[in-house]
Amino acid sequence: MDTNLAIRKRIHEFVDRAENVLSKAVEWYESRQKGLELIFLNKVQEYLESIQQNSLQYPLKRSPYREVFLRKFPYIIIYEVREGEVAVYSIFHTHRNPDSRP
Repeated sequence: MDTNLAIRKRIHEFVDRAENVLSKAVEWYESRQKGLELIFLNKVQEYLESIQQNSLQYPLKRSPYREVFLRKFPYIIIYEVREGEVAVYSIFHTHRNPDSRP
């Protein structure tokens, strides 16, 4: 299942690392409860659409990267705005070692 097809159409660049983390998270949520992976994907999609509509609305954490926390899920979307285009670098699990953040 290509979990990222709709997401990739909206974002200029979706780095492989972000795709890998997203795919693994979807698999994990799917193994825990039927339908939970869809709720997770919808939440990711909601925030990516919000980023696409107004990419500067979320705070700079470590310049040039911006971060947005997903409500109800322990993930952060880490992205950069370059020349008006959005590049998503990571969908980071907040319970992981923060030093492993991109």
